Amino acid sequence: MNKLILITCFLLSICINKLSAQSIPAPTSMEVYMQKAESDTTNLYADTLFQANTKQFGKMIVVLEDTFNISKIYVKIKTSSGAATDLFNKTFLYSQSGVFADGTSFERILNVLYIGLGNFTGLNSFFGEAKLESTTGYQTLPATYSNTN
Repeated sequence: MNKLILITCFLLSICINKLSAQSIPAPTSMEVYMQKAESDTTNLYADTLFQANTKQFGKMIVVLEDTFNISKIYVKIKTSSGAATDLFNKTFLYSQSGVFADGTSFERILNVLYIGLGNFTGLNSFFGEAKLESTTGYQTLPATYSNTN
C-alpha cells in the first residue's frame, strides 16, 4: 500500500511539473518593420516600395502577456509564410539585452521586447515569427506577422 502511495505521489509530481512547464503563454502580438538604413543613398521620394538595392534595417516588436519563466526567444524572417528558407533566424537569450556583433539587438521594457533584426536589401514582402521557450524547455506556439495581409 505504501509503495502504491509513493508511486502515485511521484506520478502526480511529474504531471504537476509538466503542467507548470507549459505555463508560459505565447506572445500576445508582434509587428515587424523595415526602414531605410541610414547608410542607404537610394532616392525613395514618391515611391511606396523599396527598390531592389535599397539597404534596410529590420525591427521586431513583441508584446508578452507574462514575463515570468522565459529563457529564450526564437525569431525568424522569411519572404512569406510558406517560404522554405529563412532570411533571418536567431535565438535571443531573454536575460541578455544589448547590441550584438552580428548587427542585431535585444531590449526588454516591461512586457515589450524590441528586437533589431540587422540589415536586409530590397525586402518588400516579409513574414515574421517569434516564439518563446520557458526555463524548463517548453516552447510556445509562434506569434506571426505578415506585411502582405
